[in-house]
Parts: sequence; structure tokens; C-alpha cells
Amino acid sequence: IYDWSLLTSEKDVKVTFRDSDNWTTFRKNYCLERNKLHEVYVDSTSTDNKPDGQVTSEINGHVMFSDQLINDRFQSTLIYADREKCGTGWTKVRLVLKFGDNPETITWDLKENGDGLFSSSATYEASRNEYTDIFYRNTLVADKCVSGGNYEFQIRSSTSRGLGSGYYKIYTDGKEIASGSGNFGRSSTKTFSVEESPTTGFCFSGVSTVEVQNKGQVPMTNLVLGDIVQVGKNQYEPIYSFGHKNGMKSAEFLQIKTKGSRAPLEISSNHMIAVEDGRYIPASLVKEGDTLISGQKQLAVVTKITKVIRQGAFAPFTPSGRIVVDDIVASNYISYHGSEYFKVGRFETPITNQWMAHTFNSVHRLAIQLGFAGETYTPEGVSNWVNLPHQLTVWSLQRHIMVSTTFIGLALAVVSLSQVIEIVIAGSKGFGVIVGIVVILTLIYRRHSMKKLVGN
Repeated sequence: IYDWSLLTSEKDVKVTFRDSDNWTTFRKNYCLERNKLHEVYVDSTSTDNKPDGQVTSEINGHVMFSDQLINDRFQSTLIYADREKCGTGWTKVRLVLKFGDNPETITWDLKENGDGLFSSSATYEASRNEYTDIFYRNTLVADKCVSGGNYEFQIRSSTSRGLGSGYYKIYTDGKEIASGSGNFGRSSTKTFSVEESPTTGFCFSGVSTVEVQNKGQVPMTNLVLGDIVQVGKNQYEPIYSFGHKNGMKSAEFLQIKTKGSRAPLEISSNHMIAVEDGRYIPASLVKEGDTLISGQKQLAVVTKITKVIRQGAFAPFTPSGRIVVDDIVASNYISYHGSEYFKVGRFETPITNQWMAHTFNSVHRLAIQLGFAGETYTPEGVSNWVNLPHQLTVWSLQRHIMVSTTFIGLALAVVSLSQVIEIVIAGSKGFGVIVGIVVILTLIYRRHSMKKLVGN
């Protein structure tokens, strides 16, 4: 006889079932509130020999934790409804800490390659404040998005009493990769490695097509710089760059079919797409029944979404930051953290990823307007105009929130100035405005100088 208890901060739910001599699988589904920590306790009320078993917790089909039931040992499994997904190329590392003796004295550090400080708790109480929504029953769950590499985790106590009894566990993608438990001394250190997360690209598949002025529908593989492509209803703009251009790369794409469409849209999950109200969201957030915007500014209802592997990965850039692909309006850009709004740490800013990406690319567009043309690409086919800013953004978002905020704030100040200059000088009209202002100010200055001269 086993008792199962699902414990939350609001209520307890108990389920009791009887096991037979044979292995029995018992499944119970619960709707769990997001951003909350839940615990499942499993124990046997039998005084006889207790059979072995396993408790597995899944969220939306993904295994989050799996613990063994061994004889008379009491086991608990933690469930935490994910707050957010990590962006492309990042892996979620989950730290689970539980120390009951002196939690207020405990601090922890996560170091990259055992050297540079990647993340720190400051103090246990500060961590509790930072992660209030997931702190429960002296258990702290901290999610960190990291790139592939070697890491060192250290937990320590500020008092001579030491850490006391407790445990810590480190997970990646729901799989435990490191742990420690028992009665600790002053500190404990564990090293672990994180494999490089496979990327899904930030692009469209090679079979996707675009309407090119005076040419008709052209496959992505045949697009070239300077092609005048559709970006909206009766709106066309030139391709000034390819954020990604690799005809040999195979990647995973979401195949999104819409009612009445001649062909489905194939787009990477983190690439943004326009929805009914004009917002740009990552394709991963689009669901069946959602409404997209067609190239003729009509509504297109999503009927089916599947995953496909295609050869070829392309991301043409246009001055407006949007493009019509397979008759669906899409962005030129990707979303970080799989959300509509740009995030720094766990804080969601009011700035959209579409605006942020378009502003950062103003430096590239301005350089082209000033005659500094030329495209070079990495071996993976990523434009060097895109690769460096992308890598710096990923690097900054993986740092402490103060470092991220400072770096992104300074970069945003620079590129915002670039965008202002771009807007002013864009086209002959903008340049004419500047010339006109300069001429008027010159005439006013000269007239004022002549009056002073006559007065003297």
C-alpha cells in the first residue's frame, strides 16, 4: 500500500492505491499552477518488505524528475512548472537545494569552466526573495540558461556549524547529472558538463517561397541581395542582407498550415511571425486555431502544425524588418527566451523582441546607406553583421542581471542613436530635410551677424 501526496502551498491532494505482486503503473494527472513549486511524497504504509519501484513526474509529456523507491526508504519528487524556455543554443540547468538546519547561512556559486563566476545566490535569503514564487518548504529551485561547457557548482555555509543535513541536485532537460546529499561540512563542490544544445536555426526552410517583384514566386534558395521582395500588401522592399544563408544545412522547422493557403509556412521555432493584432511572436507560441496575417492583409487561420527536417536555412533581411513568406507575414528576426518581449534574467521588459532586433540592426542598415556594403558569412552561413551582436547578446544574457542590464543598456543607447540617424537620412526626402535645416540656420545666423555689424 502506497500513499501519494501532492503538496502545494495552497492545498494537499492525496491518492491511495494498492500494489500487487506484479509491477503496476499508476498514473494520476493534475493541473499545476505555473511558477509554483510542488512536491510529491511517496511512502508505503506496509510493515512488510516493501517492493522496489519508481516515481516519475512529467510536465506536458516531458520527464522532469525520476526517483527510485527502494525498500523502506521515503522518497520525494519535486515538480516545478516551468517559467520559461531557454532560447536556441541554450540548455536549462536546474539547481534544486534543500537544507533544513540553517538555510539562512547558505550561499552558492555557479562558475563557468571552474573560473569565471556565472551566477551566484548572494545569500540564501536573497535567493528566496529573487525566486519567491518557487521557494517552498525550505526548497529552492533556480533555473539557469547556459551554453555548452564545463561548470563548477559550489554550496557553502557562512557558519562553523556547516551546511548540516540536506541535498542538492543538478538537472539538465529533466535528467539528473550531479547531486550530493548527507551531512555536509562547511562547503561542497561538484563539477559537471553541459553538452552543446542543438540549434534549430533562425530562418526559413529552403523550400519556402517569396514573391519577388517582376519575377513572381521564387524559392529561398534562389534569392539574392537586391531582390525586391513582398513585405506587405502591395509593398515591396530590397533584400539588403541575409542573416542566415546556408543551402547545405539541415535543420528542424515548424510547418504551419493555414486555411486556404497554397503551401505551408516552414519556419524555425524561435523565428517571429505576425499574428492577428499585428504583434510579432515566436513561431513556437503559435497554436492551431490562431490567426496569422496573409500577404494581402487578410486573416489566415492556422489549421495544423507539425515539425519537419529540411535542407537549407535562409533569413533574408529587409529595411522594414518584415517579409511575406508563403503568403504569410513574418519577421526578419528571432526571439530570445521564446517570448514576445525581451527579457533580462527573469524580468520581462516592455520592449518587444521585434523592436529590439530591428533597432540593433540599424547599424548594419546605416552602414549600407553610407556606402559600406559587403557581406561575409561564418562557416555556418551566418552573416558576420549578425553573428557578433548575436553572440554578445547571448553572452550578456547569461551573466548576472546587473552585467546584462548594463551591457544591453549601453549597447541600446548606441544603436538607438544609429536608428535616429538612419531615419533622418533615409531616402532623398530625409537628406533634403537635413540640407534645408542647415541652409535655414545658416541664413538666420548670417542675418543676425549683419544686424550686429550695422548696429556697430
